[in-house]
Amino acid sequence: MSIIMQKYKVVFGIDVSKDNLDIVNRVNNSEVDEHYFQVKNKVSVLQKWLAELSVVDKSSTLFVLEPTGTYSSKIIAMLHQAGFKIALVTPLKSDGFSKALGVVSKNDHQAASNLAMMGTLLKLSLYQAPSEIMQKKKQVHMGLKALNKQAQQLHNQLHAMDQMAFVMPQVKEALQTSLQVVKEQIAYLEAQLEELDEKDDEAYHQQMKLLTSVVGIGEKTARLLYLATGGIHHFDFSRQVSKFVGLIPYSHHSGTSVRVNGRMTKRGNNQLRATLYMAARSAIRYNLACKELYERLRAKGKPYKKAMVAVMNKLVRQAFGCVNSGTPFDNRHYLKFKEN
Repeated sequence: MSIIMQKYKVVFGIDVSKDNLDIVNRVNNSEVDEHYFQVKNKVSVLQKWLAELSVVDKSSTLFVLEPTGTYSSKIIAMLHQAGFKIALVTPLKSDGFSKALGVVSKNDHQAASNLAMMGTLLKLSLYQAPSEIMQKKKQVHMGLKALNKQAQQLHNQLHAMDQMAFVMPQVKEALQTSLQVVKEQIAYLEAQLEELDEKDDEAYHQQMKLLTSVVGIGEKTARLLYLATGGIHHFDFSRQVSKFVGLIPYSHHSGTSVRVNGRMTKRGNNQLRATLYMAARSAIRYNLACKELYERLRAKGKPYKKAMVAVMNKLVRQAFGCVNSGTPFDNRHYLKFKEN
């Protein structure tokens, strides 16, 4: 984030909760012209409020908010549909901004005010709405994740029953029936996902082809990487992708006395990290560059997990490089590079 000249005449900071939106709008970056109000987080109320903003100059107006999943989805979609500019900031970024301002205690009003101030002082990336197919795919993935979790729980309960000395057949039958229904629904959603894949545009199919060309990354990992990032091509650097996924370790260095190197931040998509880990297990066997990296780190005495995280990062860099260049992965390019 960098300080820039004022770009927007009016900036709205919105703090989202389940029931309400706490809103602060700043005009011409002036605290004197800062106005606070609250509206209900309901579609009908939001429609009425946005109708009142129809006279606002959309080219010089910015809305800044933290994405909070289902609670923020309504206002984000409605603002985008109305043609307003939106900037989404992570809680970590907004919290760091608040600390930089010296804010000790924070309430909903203060949070909205800080978000509005971020929009007036910082260069924030504008929100790019996903396509309709992308949104549908994300919903299908959300459903599949929930159903797979249920299936695993039911499987575990049935396994536990098999270890008991006495089992009521009615209970076991009920659990088996439930597991069968869940499996059928999983198969149904997987079929829906395949159908959506076929309908997606050429850009998606091209990116999937490039991602799956990386040795170790299969179709499941490629699809999840694409959906989680909204298209890996939206990032400028591979490190941004790794940070988004949650593969960048926390560190704090200050002077000569403070040297803190921590574990992965694990902020991001935990399902994607788990899938990349499985991809890394294949990559250390068949992806020549990943295999060399893993063996070199292990030879230096690095723990297994640290070496695997390094391989996961390597896979992300390789995937980003293929998509960014539009060139399929060459497993022997690493050898050519090493010889040169």
